[in-house]
Amino acid sequence: MGHKDILDDSFEQEEVRVVRDPKLVKIFYDESYAPIFWVLRSGPMTVKEIEHKYNEIVKSKGLERGLSKKELEKLKRSNKSIYRYTKELTKTGLVAPVGHRVVLGKTATEILYTRTAKIFYLKNLEDDNWRCNICMKHLSKASEMLSLSRGIKPPKPEKLAEIMAKIESDSEAEIFRVFEEKKDEVQEIFSDITFTDSDRVLYIFRILYLALHSGKYKELVEKIIS
Repeated sequence: MGHKDILDDSFEQEEVRVVRDPKLVKIFYDESYAPIFWVLRSGPMTVKEIEHKYNEIVKSKGLERGLSKKELEKLKRSNKSIYRYTKELTKTGLVAPVGHRVVLGKTATEILYTRTAKIFYLKNLEDDNWRCNICMKHLSKASEMLSLSRGIKPPKPEKLAEIMAKIESDSEAEIFRVFEEKKDEVQEIFSDITFTDSDRVLYIFRILYLALHSGKYKELVEKIIS
């Protein structure tokens, strides 16, 4: 059945929003709410659409973690739960109603929701978030790769975690500085690109930052492989 989306012309989505409030940052790491932010990267959606995409995402993530069918079922959320989550996120100002969907042949309409910013750049809650189980697994594999590349004994993953945390913290501080001191210019840079493009831009920026400060980090790496 056909439909027509009627969007509120007065709503203005921010291109980039820096989130420093710990209470708001925690929401993005909450397993109940996080998938909604990923879903809404595609644009305004109804609760029914959010529910469908939400359950696809949690299932995919669950399979990556090796969860059983029973565990995967527990991750699924009903239309009622998604509606409640969306309303709660609206109260925080991270999600907003942006219009209505009119279904042809029906009098009732559905509310369309969207993110209040295209990019939410978060202040990490912890100084070192490289010590989670999956991170240490990845670092262990990276250590083995470094061993093959340099012909050395694999460095301790814990030491690599320290270096990665330092690089991430420094590059993040620089991104925050640019975002806050050059807000209007940053908004313009991200105004005409997709979420995927935005992720790529920030990835490139981090790599360039690392290249420009390679001397400092090279000394840290050499200490643990010598």
